[in-house]
Formats: sequence, structure tokens, C-alpha cells
Amino acid sequence: VEKLPQNESITMEPWKANFSSANALGEVGGFNKLMRPDSLEALLARENIDGIDDPSTNLLAVDLGMKAGAAVFDRSGAVLTVESYRFTNCSAIGEAVHELIKNYTIGHVVIEGADRQLFAHWKTAIEEASSSIKLARIVASEWREDFLTKKEKKVTTKAKKAAALIARQILKDSGYKKKKLSSDASEALCIGRYAIRALKWVDTTVPPVVRYANGEIAT
Repeated sequence: VEKLPQNESITMEPWKANFSSANALGEVGGFNKLMRPDSLEALLARENIDGIDDPSTNLLAVDLGMKAGAAVFDRSGAVLTVESYRFTNCSAIGEAVHELIKNYTIGHVVIEGADRQLFAHWKTAIEEASSSIKLARIVASEWREDFLTKKEKKVTTKAKKAAALIARQILKDSGYKKKKLSSDASEALCIGRYAIRALKWVDTTVPPVVRYANGEIAT
């Protein structure tokens, strides 16, 4: 899996004008390391600066790909919907984005994936749907670091299996009716839980994953 370069250069939009190059180097919000302007850390830093956050909005988490997963979380951490997509073209991405934003009052979008072209399509569709949505991009290692054990992270198949079990926990916690989940949808749920914890929408003193005494993920 291709990883995003940690120092990738991205052209900033005009609304980011007050977020200077010094800020991108982590010199605000308590950050002391280089961060991408489109990273979740940078989004948090900007929110600390401008203080703008609409509490009536929800978060959309996306596992990027032509085979994609998407999950929407509210401010309490509950899952509002989780979907799997099999896009045949990029216009279909725009249609899905507009439908999700319209139906679920999205204020934040967090996307995991390294495909720059697909990310650009999502970004364009999001900006066309709403100019106020805050967008961040992460890599899988970010949420896996918090959610998975060393053994689970070491092998891709184990990481996928763990994500599926964690996704079931997330649905159960939300009281969401169980449904068959694709691996993309399972990962979207994990991405979403990671994001809402990073945004401090939920109590982060509670472990993100419930495990048995032997370390296995509780089912």
C-alpha cells in the first residue's frame, strides 16, 4: 500500500490564508513536527486558531478507492449510516458525495487513502457541495497505531480481520442494526472512530477498542 509522503506539498486554498507556512511546520496548536496541510493534525490546529466549529454537523469517514467505504458519525460518536460503493466512473463519486452531504449535514470529512487522483475527485465534489466542510486526509497507519496490536499491524490479513471485528463493536456501541460489511466499510468505521476521538467529540479516556484479558478483540 502506497503511503502518503509526510512532507507532501499542497497548494493552499484562499480560506487557509491565515494558516501560514510556519503553522504547517507545527508551530501552532502545540504541534512540534512537520505536518501536511491536509492532515488531521493540521485541521485540528486550524480549529484551535479560528475556533469555528458547527456543533450541528456530522463527520464523514471514507476508505478511498473505486471500491470505497463510507461511514457517518454524529457528535456523540454514534453511527448514522455505513455504506459500500463500487464506483464505475468519477462522476459516480460526485453523486455519492452530494447525496451523503445532503442527507447527513456533513461538517468534517476524513479520507484514508493515497490515490491522489481519486482524492482530488472527492475533494472537488466536497467543495462543490459545500464550501464550509473541513477536509483531512490520513494514512492507515494513523488509526491502526491506536486501534491494533503489534501482531495485528504486522500482517495485512490480521489487520483486515481486526478492523472487521472493531467495526462490529462500533456498530454495536451505536445500536446500529448489524449488516454485512465489506472490508472497505469496516475500515471506514475505524477511520471515523479514530477521527471523532482526535476531534475530541467523545471521551478519549475510554479505550477505542474493547479487548478480552488475553488481548483478543471482544465480540
